[in-house]
Amino acid sequence: MRLRRVIVIVVALAVLALGIFLVFRSGILQPAADSFTDSFDEPGEWDSGDDANAFAGVRDGHYEILVRASSGIFRGSAPHQFADGIYEVTATQVAGPLDNGYGLIIRLNPADNSFYMFEISGDGYVWAGLCQSQCANQGWEASPAVKQGLNQPNLLRVVANGGEMTFIVNDQQVARINDATLAQGQVGFLVETFGGAGVQVNFDDFSVSPIPE
Repeated sequence: MRLRRVIVIVVALAVLALGIFLVFRSGILQPAADSFTDSFDEPGEWDSGDDANAFAGVRDGHYEILVRASSGIFRGSAPHQFADGIYEVTATQVAGPLDNGYGLIIRLNPADNSFYMFEISGDGYVWAGLCQSQCANQGWEASPAVKQGLNQPNLLRVVANGGEMTFIVNDQQVARINDATLAQGQVGFLVETFGGAGVQVNFDDFSVSPIPE
């Protein structure tokens, strides 16, 4: 188990100084839906941004996050909102040090910047939990379910049913939480760095589907 420092999430002019890059656009939130798919052949309504710290956006048939800064959480989201469902995405790290975090965001509330986050790392660790004013993600656990290294696609899945959430990597359950803080919200992706710049992760084949009855 490795210890991660507490990452504070803020929306202010100080974000760059803290190494945190938030790429919101002024899109209108969509009503909650039951299903959604995106293979990223078109830009769609996903966040996009490019500066000295990071690039995030749809490019070359996937959603790419390239982190140029050495520390922070860097994310992009879409205005589509979802509640209960099965969330899936294939995430592939293609560059950078393996001591990192990357994965899926669900039930994002942009009003107070709270969300649930499901991360894996390039060196085989997992973390899942709630982020509000901060992400105290210090409980990373090693998992053999994660395909380690570069150019290794990992299928991430979250089954969210009310406050019960199950987190799955490559068809293997790796975590489970029960938390009713957030009932619905936006979806997105993130990359987190811990002192090493140049991490690039490509996200593809994103979907949200109803939980079978």
